[in-house]
Amino acid sequence: MSTDSPLVQAATVLTGRSGAAFVAVAAMISIYGTIALGILFALRVAYDFSAHGDFPPCLTRLHPRFNTPVLAIVIFSAIAWLMALSGTFLLLAALTAGAVAIQYGAICAALIRLRRIQPNASALRLSWDPRLPYLGLRFVSC
Repeated sequence: MSTDSPLVQAATVLTGRSGAAFVAVAAMISIYGTIALGILFALRVAYDFSAHGDFPPCLTRLHPRFNTPVLAIVIFSAIAWLMALSGTFLLLAALTAGAVAIQYGAICAALIRLRRIQPNASALRLSWDPRLPYLGLRFVSC
Protein backbone atom coordinates (compact mmCIF):
# COMPACT_ATOMS: atom_id res chain seq x y z
CA MET A 1 0.00 0.00 0.00
CA SER A 2 1.50 3.32 -1.08
CA THR A 3 1.06 6.40 1.11
CA ASP A 4 2.44 9.90 1.46
CA SER A 5 2.82 9.54 5.24
CA PRO A 6 3.86 5.98 6.13
CA LEU A 7 5.02 6.93 9.62
CA VAL A 8 1.66 8.43 10.56
CA GLN A 9 -0.26 5.58 8.94
CA ALA A 10 1.76 2.99 10.87
CA ALA A 11 1.21 4.92 14.10
CA THR A 12 -2.53 5.08 13.39
CA VAL A 13 -2.69 1.31 13.01
CA LEU A 14 -0.59 0.71 16.14
CA THR A 15 -1.82 3.42 18.52
CA GLY A 16 -4.91 5.05 17.05
CA ARG A 17 -5.48 8.66 16.02
CA SER A 18 -4.04 10.26 19.17
CA GLY A 19 -0.84 8.22 18.88
CA ALA A 20 -0.58 9.16 15.20
CA ALA A 21 -0.87 12.85 16.06
CA PHE A 22 1.90 12.47 18.66
CA VAL A 23 4.13 10.65 16.17
CA ALA A 24 3.52 13.32 13.52
CA VAL A 25 4.44 16.15 15.92
CA ALA A 26 7.51 14.24 17.19
CA ALA A 27 8.66 13.63 13.60
CA MET A 28 8.28 17.33 12.75
CA ILE A 29 10.28 18.36 15.83
CA SER A 30 12.98 15.82 14.97
CA ILE A 31 13.19 16.99 11.36
CA TYR A 32 13.38 20.63 12.48
CA GLY A 33 16.24 19.77 14.85
CA THR A 34 18.10 17.92 12.12
CA ILE A 35 17.74 20.83 9.70
CA ALA A 36 18.83 23.35 12.34
CA LEU A 37 21.87 21.22 13.19
CA GLY A 38 22.76 20.89 9.51
CA ILE A 39 22.61 24.64 9.02
CA LEU A 40 24.74 25.37 12.08
CA PHE A 41 27.23 22.66 11.18
CA ALA A 42 27.62 23.77 7.56
CA LEU A 43 28.19 27.37 8.59
CA ARG A 44 30.79 26.45 11.19
CA VAL A 45 32.61 24.16 8.74
CA ALA A 46 32.73 26.96 6.15
CA TYR A 47 33.97 29.42 8.78
CA ASP A 48 36.61 27.00 10.10
CA PHE A 49 37.84 26.07 6.61
CA SER A 50 38.09 29.74 5.80
CA ALA A 51 39.98 30.47 9.02
CA HIS A 52 42.52 27.76 8.10
CA GLY A 53 42.96 29.01 4.53
CA ASP A 54 40.98 26.28 2.76
CA PHE A 55 38.03 28.53 1.81
CA PRO A 56 38.07 32.21 0.81
CA PRO A 57 39.04 34.45 3.75
CA CYS A 58 35.91 36.59 3.35
CA LEU A 59 33.92 33.78 5.01
CA THR A 60 35.62 34.50 8.34
CA ARG A 61 34.17 38.01 8.52
CA LEU A 62 31.94 38.18 11.62
CA HIS A 63 28.95 40.38 12.24
CA PRO A 64 29.98 43.12 14.71
CA ARG A 65 26.94 42.73 16.94
CA PHE A 66 25.99 39.04 16.69
CA ASN A 67 29.48 37.57 16.16
CA THR A 68 28.21 35.26 13.40
CA PRO A 69 29.79 34.57 9.99
CA VAL A 70 27.51 36.82 7.94
CA LEU A 71 28.75 36.07 4.43
CA ALA A 72 28.80 32.32 5.09
CA ILE A 73 25.17 32.54 6.24
CA VAL A 74 24.12 34.51 3.15
CA ILE A 75 25.93 32.16 0.74
CA PHE A 76 24.63 29.01 2.46
CA SER A 77 21.08 30.40 2.50
CA ALA A 78 21.24 31.33 -1.18
CA ILE A 79 22.50 27.87 -2.16
CA ALA A 80 19.82 26.16 -0.05
CA TRP A 81 17.13 28.42 -1.51
CA LEU A 82 18.25 27.73 -5.08
CA MET A 83 18.38 24.00 -4.44
CA ALA A 84 14.89 24.05 -2.91
CA LEU A 85 13.54 25.87 -5.97
CA SER A 86 15.36 23.70 -8.49
CA GLY A 87 13.97 20.26 -7.92
CA THR A 88 11.86 17.75 -6.13
CA PHE A 89 12.31 16.23 -2.71
CA LEU A 90 13.78 13.08 -4.24
CA LEU A 91 16.46 15.10 -6.05
CA LEU A 92 17.38 16.94 -2.85
CA ALA A 93 17.42 13.68 -0.89
CA ALA A 94 19.74 12.12 -3.48
CA LEU A 95 22.05 15.15 -3.40
CA THR A 96 22.13 15.07 0.39
CA ALA A 97 22.87 11.34 0.46
CA GLY A 98 25.65 11.79 -2.10
CA ALA A 99 27.20 14.66 -0.14
CA VAL A 100 27.12 12.66 3.09
CA ALA A 101 28.70 9.65 1.35
CA ILE A 102 31.51 11.82 -0.03
CA GLN A 103 32.10 13.38 3.37
CA TYR A 104 32.09 10.00 5.13
CA GLY A 105 34.46 8.53 2.55
CA ALA A 106 36.84 11.46 2.92
CA ILE A 107 36.84 11.02 6.70
CA CYS A 108 37.61 7.30 6.35
CA ALA A 109 40.42 8.00 3.87
CA ALA A 110 41.84 10.73 6.12
CA LEU A 111 41.81 8.36 9.09
CA ILE A 112 43.74 5.74 7.11
CA ARG A 113 46.33 8.37 6.12
CA LEU A 114 46.62 9.80 9.62
CA ARG A 115 47.06 6.35 11.16
CA ARG A 116 49.95 5.71 8.74
CA ILE A 117 51.61 9.04 9.53
CA GLN A 118 51.07 8.82 13.31
CA PRO A 119 50.43 5.17 14.22
CA ASN A 120 50.90 5.73 17.95
CA ALA A 121 48.82 8.90 18.29
CA SER A 122 46.73 9.08 21.43
CA ALA A 123 43.19 8.69 20.20
CA LEU A 124 40.06 6.68 20.75
CA ARG A 125 40.67 3.10 19.69
CA LEU A 126 37.77 0.77 18.95
CA SER A 127 37.44 -2.95 18.34
CA TRP A 128 38.41 -3.73 14.77
CA ASP A 129 40.05 -0.30 14.80
CA PRO A 130 42.53 -0.75 11.91
CA ARG A 131 39.85 -2.30 9.68
CA LEU A 132 36.98 0.13 10.35
CA PRO A 133 38.04 2.90 7.93
CA TYR A 134 38.58 0.34 5.14
CA LEU A 135 35.15 -1.12 5.86
CA GLY A 136 33.69 2.40 5.74
CA LEU A 137 35.33 3.09 2.37
CA ARG A 138 34.00 -0.20 1.05
CA PHE A 139 30.50 0.68 2.27
CA VAL A 140 30.62 4.11 0.58
CA SER A 141 31.88 2.67 -2.72
CA CYS A 142 28.94 0.24 -3.05
